[in-house]
Amino acid sequence: MSRLVNFFKTIRNNWKKSLFATGAITYGSFYGLEVY
Repeated sequence: MSRLVNFFKTIRNNWKKSLFATGAITYGSFYGLEVY
């Protein structure tokens, strides 16, 4: 449970990086689905 809380604290502190990472992963998965 503490790892989850720590994870959310990190996201709150670096929300711009997290947003970019989420967008990159989402885009990558959609791109991967189209290619294969």
